[in-house]
Amino acid sequence: MAYNKDVRVCEKLLLSQQEAAAYAGVGIHRLEAWMREAQCPFVVKKGGHRCVNRQLLEEYLRTTKVLK
Repeated sequence: MAYNKDVRVCEKLLLSQQEAAAYAGVGIHRLEAWMREAQCPFVVKKGGHRCVNRQLLEEYLRTTKVLK
């Protein structure tokens, strides 16, 4: 299976922090603040990196009334 770097963000399951911030329409610092919360539902730890589950991020954005 070849690695395809040209996959659209909306088709990926895991996003980098930069991709997730752009996808959510927030800055990287706002996203990192959300990810530091103890009950953050969309963080996935992959080795030494933190990734974002796109589907869980979408759900978080839909259900959160006031974005901090």
